[in-house]
Amino acid sequence: MYEGYYEKVNDRRHYRQWTNDNPNPVVKFLLEPAADSEHVDETIAKYGAELLTLLTTTGDLGRVRTFAYKYYQFFIKHWSNLHMLVHATREKYGWVKK
Repeated sequence: MYEGYYEKVNDRRHYRQWTNDNPNPVVKFLLEPAADSEHVDETIAKYGAELLTLLTTTGDLGRVRTFAYKYYQFFIKHWSNLHMLVHATREKYGWVKK
């Protein structure tokens, strides 16, 4: 995540850093639903890569591990439903009912 942004004032660009008084809205957008147990699955499904990148840069490796596993499970579940070659493997190992 970027440490700030450029703001145009009177045809000049000024660099503004994210601070506690001026927080990054993307961080708030991703972390609030991720903290709520009802919305965490939806947040991971829609913004999994961004959330994992944010948590990695903040050093929260425990949550990275948890969310990476959930994102992986979501990806495998939905990708395997789309890809024809996976159906035989899923049936072979009993992951889906015939």
